[in-house]
Amino acid sequence: MKKHFLFLLIILVTAGVWIFTAININLNAKSANYTNSTVYSRTKVIECAEKCFNKRNNQYYGYGQDCANFVSQCLYSGGMPINGSWYSYKMDDCFFYCGDVAITWSRAPEQYAYFKKSEYNYKNILIKSISDIKDAIKEGVKAGDLIYFDNDTDGTVDHAAIISKVDGGMIYYCAHTFSRYNQPLSNYFQTGNTGQIYIVMLKDNV
Repeated sequence: MKKHFLFLLIILVTAGVWIFTAININLNAKSANYTNSTVYSRTKVIECAEKCFNKRNNQYYGYGQDCANFVSQCLYSGGMPINGSWYSYKMDDCFFYCGDVAITWSRAPEQYAYFKKSEYNYKNILIKSISDIKDAIKEGVKAGDLIYFDNDTDGTVDHAAIISKVDGGMIYYCAHTFSRYNQPLSNYFQTGNTGQIYIVMLKDNV
């Protein structure tokens, strides 16, 4: 009898922990949806990019292919609000570490699909050659906007990065996993790549 009672108690406690965790995550996601519009701080985005482009940020869960995770961290640093579709919960957001990370946060294809259609999107730009870079600059591309590389021109994103500066008729970017700091975007085509690049311009208020 005692064994059955103990077994039942363990089941109830375990179920309670999982329910508590699920409620906690859900409440955090819902509260994020009701934040007021705020200025997207491109300065803070770049500060994060320059700090973490060549090392892992221990405040977040790490991945083998970390490019999208890096971009998400920079966006969040600049004030991009988490919501039910784009989020990453740290260890202290759960009763125990639950590793709850949206695929839009951690994977480049899904991240691109999210931001190219999100309410924070201002404009999408396609770059197929070096000459297109100058046209993108004329469109008003800024530091803090997003870059996605489609190496096979098949519509599937292979890599994510973040624009670190626009200067002297050139777009520069930072990236992680394959660490890049103020890398000229023109290098992509000059090194023999035949793919295409998608730029997601973001609104100044998010």
